[in-house]
Amino acid sequence: MCSRARLARLALRDWSLGGLQKVRFRCWERRRCDPTCLRRPSAPAAILLPGVWEDWGALLTWGYRLFEVGFDVNFFPEVDRMFGPLEALAKQVAEGAAQRGLGPALIVAHSKGGLVGKACLIEFPGHFTGLIACGTPFAGAPLARLLPQWSQMADLNPENPKITALANDLPTNRKLVQIEAKWDQNVPRVGVLPGAIHVTSNIVGHNALLENKETAKTIARIALHISENWR
Repeated sequence: MCSRARLARLALRDWSLGGLQKVRFRCWERRRCDPTCLRRPSAPAAILLPGVWEDWGALLTWGYRLFEVGFDVNFFPEVDRMFGPLEALAKQVAEGAAQRGLGPALIVAHSKGGLVGKACLIEFPGHFTGLIACGTPFAGAPLARLLPQWSQMADLNPENPKITALANDLPTNRKLVQIEAKWDQNVPRVGVLPGAIHVTSNIVGHNALLENKETAKTIARIALHISENWR
């Protein structure tokens, strides 16, 4: 077991990584890639959803890998930063998918994006084939209790009944793959949701899930399996 001091250092390092991801995207990635740069319209569709305070650029490592293995990769800048209620965000995603003419699409999401993704599966079941949720607080995020209202984290409070309702929707779990870091300072381990597939990535940190190339390969492998076998 790590000491509290070491865990604090690991948390600070990972939060710093989140800041560097934003700087890198704004200063470099945005010059060579826009939200349509990984489209492949004739291929199976994948919708990538970020977490709170994240924008679509945070998902590029996953997006590049999914594109390489043959997916039509769709970013949704309209839900960048993931502010707002889960059901409203899910409606935005479903409407955006319909406007783009996407067939049943796979959702790949980080953090709060996974909660929005599960809400999509529940509310719009015919539009989506499944969900790969990485570092998603299906039991809520205890840090949300400590943060001010302006942080837009209040709806991730473990006492939020909407989070409980999502976790208790067991039939939808059959279309869900959970990927968790072996330690995540933002999201507590929730174990396997009944009926879901669970994968532990051998990395440390909530934001590291976004950067780790092995995690991206795992996502792509699972995405191919879902595309070929889930209907």
